[in-house]
Amino acid sequence: MKLPVAHDPDDDGAARVLIVDQLFAEDDNETVWSLLTAEPYVLQTDRILRQVDCEALEQLALGKSAALSVRGKLRSKEISKRQALLLEEGQTTLTAQANMIRQRCNRRRVQLEPALKKLRSQERDTALALERKALLDTVIILARAVSDHRRCVEGEHEPENHDRLLWARLSALSIPCVRAAGGLITLEDLLRQVGAEGSAVRSTRIRP
Repeated sequence: MKLPVAHDPDDDGAARVLIVDQLFAEDDNETVWSLLTAEPYVLQTDRILRQVDCEALEQLALGKSAALSVRGKLRSKEISKRQALLLEEGQTTLTAQANMIRQRCNRRRVQLEPALKKLRSQERDTALALERKALLDTVIILARAVSDHRRCVEGEHEPENHDRLLWARLSALSIPCVRAAGGLITLEDLLRQVGAEGSAVRSTRIRP
C-alpha cells in the first residue's frame, strides 16, 4: 500500500508535512491514519506526534506569558485597549489551535498503542533470542575448551585425579535445550551435536 504522499520511514521531514496536514484537516482521513499507524510507519508517526505535541505545549506556555505581558503593557499604558484586545484575540486563536492539536495528537497516539506494543514485544523477543544465542555460544566455547584440554592431557601423559574430576563434572553439566530429551543436554552431548551439525553443513556445500 502507498501513502497519499509517499515517503521513506526515515524521512521525518516529509512525514511531518503529511501528519501536520492531517492534524489540521477539517475532516479526518482514516485511510491515511490507518497507514500511518501501521508498520513500517508507526514508530515514525509516534515520534512526530510527540514532537508536535511538545511544540503545542510550548505554544500554550508562551501564550500564557504573552497574555501577562499584554496586561502589563495595558496597565502601564504602553499599548491602547484596542491594541490589547487585538493581541489577546490573536493569542486566544493560537491557544485554541494548540489545545486542538494536543487533543488530536493524544487521540492518534492512543490509536498507535496496539502497534507499538506489538513492536515492543517483538523487540523483547529478539533481544531474548540474541541473549540466549550469546549464552549458548559461551557454553559451546567452554565445552570445546574442556574437550581440547582432555585430548591434550591424555595425549601427553596419564591424567591426574583432579583432571578426571574436572572433566567428569563439566561433561555432566547440563543446560536447557528444547531439542533434547527431557529439555536438558550435557556439555559433551552439546559439543557432539554442534559438531554433527557443522559436518552436515560442510557436506552440503557445493565444491568447485
